[in-house]
Amino acid sequence: MMKPSALSSSTWACAAATPTEPHRGGGNGRDPAVLMSSAEVDRMRRYVESGFPEECCGVLIGVREASLVRISDVVCAANIAEGDRRRRYQVAWEALFTAYRQAEAAGRTVIGVFHSHPDGTDSPSDIDTREALDDFLYIIVPVREGVAGLPRAWRFADGGFVPGDLVIEGV
Repeated sequence: MMKPSALSSSTWACAAATPTEPHRGGGNGRDPAVLMSSAEVDRMRRYVESGFPEECCGVLIGVREASLVRISDVVCAANIAEGDRRRRYQVAWEALFTAYRQAEAAGRTVIGVFHSHPDGTDSPSDIDTREALDDFLYIIVPVREGVAGLPRAWRFADGGFVPGDLVIEGV
């Protein structure tokens, strides 16, 4: 069951893409690789830049296979967190419901969420750890002075975050 503090949403249109560089996160060799197209990464990066200095967020749709997780769609969402949105996010419920319907129609599933860390790092915060869901994929995009950095994939398991290999295809 999802915690309201971790997920919620009105859909905002994602912005147009810009080029990125391929990146591998700090995987541990046990978790499957996370594959994502450069177009979806670019959409996510432009979206988080457009919302700076607040955290931006959205839903990740894809498929889990034996040796990898393939993200096929990024659904950008409104951040409806109460309090300081520069340090918190909550995916709006409407976007979450839309993502679940979109995933089901395409034979896919909601596999995680993404969010930005304005003027922060690509590592999970204490708040991220407190509000994380087991076996859910999290992609964190650092944004420095309004410019999105390379995203990093994480999976929450056994009370902590495990870094994953993020492979960006098509660059």
